[in-house]
Amino acid sequence: MSTRIDLLRRVEFPSHWPSKGVDPRSPPFELSPRPYRLSDIPNDSVFHVTEPIYVGEDRWSQVYRGTLQSSSLGTRENVVLKVFFQPYFPCSDPDASFSSPPGTFSSPTSYRHTEELLAWAEVWAYQKLGHLQGTKIPRLHGAFQVESPAIGDSQPHFAVLMSYVGGVTILERCIELGSVSDNGDTRWCSLVRDLFKQVHEFHQLGLCNLDIREANVKVVSSPEGSDTLVFLDFATARPSTFATELQKEQHKVNRALVNDLAHLRGLLLTICGDVPGWKGGPKPLFKRRWDFLQWARKEHAGDAWLKEWGSDFNCWKVD
Repeated sequence: MSTRIDLLRRVEFPSHWPSKGVDPRSPPFELSPRPYRLSDIPNDSVFHVTEPIYVGEDRWSQVYRGTLQSSSLGTRENVVLKVFFQPYFPCSDPDASFSSPPGTFSSPTSYRHTEELLAWAEVWAYQKLGHLQGTKIPRLHGAFQVESPAIGDSQPHFAVLMSYVGGVTILERCIELGSVSDNGDTRWCSLVRDLFKQVHEFHQLGLCNLDIREANVKVVSSPEGSDTLVFLDFATARPSTFATELQKEQHKVNRALVNDLAHLRGLLLTICGDVPGWKGGPKPLFKRRWDFLQWARKEHAGDAWLKEWGSDFNCWKVD
C-alpha cells in the first residue's frame, strides 16, 4: 500500500515541559496564546505510508511506517510518523487519577489530553533523553503539522517523526528465553533486570509517568546475539522532580512514580505467565516472579533500582 500524508509545517516547542504557562481549557482544544512556533515547509514534503503500525479508533495516536520525501527535509526511509488524532481519542482517560472529567474546568496544571500537549510532551521527553536516542529510545526527527484524508479527515494534526524500531516485544523475547517454563531457566531474567534498570534510570534523568506496557518495550537483537531494550511512547511523560515540594504535589509526581512501579509489576506478571491461553495457574507465575527477584539479589545486589525498590517486593514471596 502507499498512502500520502502531507507535512504542512514544522513545529518548534519550547524546551520546558508543557505544563509551564499552559492553559488548555479554551475551545476547540487549542493552546492560547500559542506557546510554540510554526514554520511553513515546501509543499513537496510528503510521508508515504508503507505499513500502518498502530491505527484505528479509540487510540491516542495513529502510527505509520514509511518514507519521508522532501526538498527541504531530505529523504528518510524506514521512519515512523506518529499522528495525534483528537477525533479518535478514547472517551475515558486510562490515567483518570491525573485528569479532570470531560467538560470540567481545567487549570494551568491540568493533564487533559490535547494533540498539542501530547506532541509537546513527547518532544520534551526525547530532548530530555537526547543521549539515549538511537539506542534506548528511537531517534526523533522533528514535530510537524500534517494532513491527509487517510488519517480520518483533512484537518491539520500534530505529529512526530522518528526512527523505526524493529525487533519483538519484551514479552515475546522473554517467552523465547523461558519465562513461562518451570525448568529453572533464568536467561529471561537479564532482560527483566534491564527493564527495571532503565525505568529507574529514566526517573533519575527526570522523567516519570511512562506508558510501560508490552507494546512499548521492544527487544532488538544484534547479529552477535545481544539484546537491547528500546522504549517507545513518551506522550504522557512528566518531570520526576520539581524545584519545590508544592510543585511536586501539584503535578502528582509521587503518584506518577507509584504508577510506573505498578506498571512494571504488571508487565513482569505477564512475562512470568499471566498471558491468554496459559493454564499453569497463579502459583507458578508468582513463584517465577519471586525467583526473578531472588536471582537479581544474588547476581546484581548493587543495582540502584534493587536498593531503592527491592524491599517493596518482599510481599512477592511464595511459600
